[in-house]
Amino acid sequence: MMNRNLESNLMIQMLGANIRLIRKKMGLNQTEFAKLVGIKQNSLSILERGLYAPSLHNIYRLARRLKVSPDNLFGRNTSNPLPKSYASYRRR
Repeated sequence: MMNRNLESNLMIQMLGANIRLIRKKMGLNQTEFAKLVGIKQNSLSILERGLYAPSLHNIYRLARRLKVSPDNLFGRNTSNPLPKSYASYRRR
């Protein structure tokens, strides 16, 4: 059985790597994407390196700006469409 801290760290690293991958596919650099999301470029860099676990609200915001579902940020391919608003996402 995997240690919870190790499992959590791996998930945070995968989240960061997927954010970076999707951001690059969109043709955005860190500065452009950070401005689009409303965070500092340094914070985005730390997030993409897997050194920071964002809140659920921020995961949702990042997913909206990347035009994917939050599941995609964790490496799950899903056909669920992205909800129009945070409130509709919470009702699922």
